[in-house]
Amino acid sequence: MLRSLLSSSAPLLLLLLLLLVTVSTQPADAWGHDGHRIVAQLAQNSLSSTAWNAIQPYLPPGATGLPDIATQPDSYAQSTNGGWSLCLHYANVNQTAVTFDSDHDCPGNCCVTKAIANYTSILMHNQSAHSFQSAQSITRLLHDPSSVLHQAAMLSSATGIDLDLSSVPADAYSYIWRGVAKPSNYYELSAEERIAVSQLSSDYVPEPSSLSFLVHFVGDCHQPLHVSYACDQGGNFVNVSIFEQDTELHFVWDSVMLDHYDPSWSSFADDLQSYLDRHEHLYTQYTKDMSPESWANESLNYTRYDAYNFFLKSDYYPGYPGSTCPYPYWANLEDDYYDANIDTIKKRLSQGGVRLGHLLNTIFDPSYAAKH
Repeated sequence: MLRSLLSSSAPLLLLLLLLLVTVSTQPADAWGHDGHRIVAQLAQNSLSSTAWNAIQPYLPPGATGLPDIATQPDSYAQSTNGGWSLCLHYANVNQTAVTFDSDHDCPGNCCVTKAIANYTSILMHNQSAHSFQSAQSITRLLHDPSSVLHQAAMLSSATGIDLDLSSVPADAYSYIWRGVAKPSNYYELSAEERIAVSQLSSDYVPEPSSLSFLVHFVGDCHQPLHVSYACDQGGNFVNVSIFEQDTELHFVWDSVMLDHYDPSWSSFADDLQSYLDRHEHLYTQYTKDMSPESWANESLNYTRYDAYNFFLKSDYYPGYPGSTCPYPYWANLEDDYYDANIDTIKKRLSQGGVRLGHLLNTIFDPSYAAKH
């Protein structure tokens, strides 16, 4: 069946061009690299010995822990071959929304909450089957032109044809929505030609493991402006000045306020860990609700009530040219904006780390899962 579908006569050049075009609706970076490493370190601090041992096969050569893989999905999303994953880093709502609803606000199941559920399911399947497939073996299948999984992934979105996937591993169905186009005669090319087509772009980046994706997306979900408004791309269209630096509102929350508090991510993580150690009840409080949709709604509330509150007392142009957003084109943020929001940033980083640690323990440590 697949082979018959591959005989399409669509022009090779046109489909090759599809590989070179990546349409971005919102930058993937959240928290910046340091914020993601902080979330990962806090999670790693809380891993049981069983969970810690279980994640070792998912770590690539040279990686010593979760902080080393926490930022890989950002680099991957910005590459030509990884552009399919960009929409997994955030969730958009319309300007009048007061809540986020995964069923309504996640078109094509491509948003950060669905991504967390997807990669959690993949990793949990690996553990229940006592086999290591998705993070590396399934990734290899995806890049192996002879595999049914690879062919299905390439064809599903490009053709819209409902394929017979009976021979695809059960834990791999979630990969079919990646949306990648290949030349119609791709599977008739030589091995060397296939490699050349797959790596047309100079920014080719290997796909991260399922663990890397999960670590990263839990961090993304806790950055308030990653559950925000499409019309200004989560604050990326809002130009601001803070600490004598001209930047965008999104980057203020990604990095600027974090760097102002502590330019060392490891020192920042140690500070948050010390606070958690002194307030152990927060582990129970933060893990009471482990629904990614609830986490997204927390972020949206901070977006609605805190992230944009500066325009109430700042001079600004009343709208971004060409945008329907009622947010300022330029605003000068004062020190009190940082003072009002740094505790929120610290809380979101801590919540992300605690929840990620709890989630990973649940996935990789059966005795922990039985108790929780």
